[in-house]
Amino acid sequence: MRRSSQFDLSKTLGRILRYEIEKYSLTPDESGWVQLHELIQKCGITHSREEVVEVARNSAGSQGRRFDLDEPAKGFFRIKARYVHGKGGKSRGFNEPFGSQAGSRQGKASSCMPEPARSRTYTDLGADAREWQSSTDQTPGISGASGSSTSRTETEDQLRFRKERQAETPPVGDSQDSSLGPESFDISTPRCTESQWERYQDPTTNRVWFFNSEKDEFFFEDSAADRGWCRYDSDVGPWWHNERRNLAKEDTEKILQLLLDLLMQENFVKRPKKDGSCHVGIF
Repeated sequence: MRRSSQFDLSKTLGRILRYEIEKYSLTPDESGWVQLHELIQKCGITHSREEVVEVARNSAGSQGRRFDLDEPAKGFFRIKARYVHGKGGKSRGFNEPFGSQAGSRQGKASSCMPEPARSRTYTDLGADAREWQSSTDQTPGISGASGSSTSRTETEDQLRFRKERQAETPPVGDSQDSSLGPESFDISTPRCTESQWERYQDPTTNRVWFFNSEKDEFFFEDSAADRGWCRYDSDVGPWWHNERRNLAKEDTEKILQLLLDLLMQENFVKRPKKDGSCHVGIF
């Protein structure tokens, strides 16, 4: 086997065992061993098993041998990479288990399938905190020096920030300057009164109509809009509102008040009595 072919095969094996385990749906065991026949079949390696075994045994790099080769039974081989490079540039040591996340100076070492780092935002602490992100999370492949101490520090910062936000935000319902917004109102004050309407159906025409026994009013459902009635649906049930009637009532009240003012101006006079005093009233 040519030296160039051996070099190319070594690079292919290293790439697959370090970065493309999931890509080719390989099934390593807990220690990272991959069956050699599975590797050859699923990854489309055209070299013979003997050539792959030879390259796996003899390939070496700047950090020593590149692969571990095991033969638990005669003719049955399994292989794994001796070190895996992560995004942080730290390689897995000779005695470290495959796929582990052993501690290092740069935090957790990357596994054989490096994943992109995720940036974490503290959205639950308010709008001002959206720009506050953990500096360690922004660096791909590098986490805090100590997971427990970092988590504890972040938790304390979150609690302190939440208390500061609560202290700055006034409680709901506090009095404010009326010039800054609409006047406050008492939500418990009723804004409308409830009327009981009974539903009926004409047996002859099948027209649905509603009757209010308290006000002696009725209207047909198919002509409700023409009379100013509008139906609304709520969680409790349907209800009707007559905007035209309210406007007419307001207009009537205004007209009556105007007439009363005119009558008061015309008839509210002073009449002298026989004893010289004046009688004030409406005549």
